[in-house]
Amino acid sequence: MTALLAVALTLHAGVLLVLGANLLSFARNRRRPLPEADRRVSVLVPARNEEDNLKALLPSLLAQQGVDFE
Repeated sequence: MTALLAVALTLHAGVLLVLGANLLSFARNRRRPLPEADRRVSVLVPARNEEDNLKALLPSLLAQQGVDFE
């Protein structure tokens, strides 16, 4: 029973170490601002048998303001 408890505690300690490393990495990466050149949005439109809907969608998509998209 003691061995089982030791294994369980070891596994939990490992999970906590991985969680801590992920949180530190996330906090470090979050502080970095994106360069201005990379602030473009790629728009993908899945369009299979949607020609009627595309007539309304495409002009609306192209009329968006405040977003630099390709």
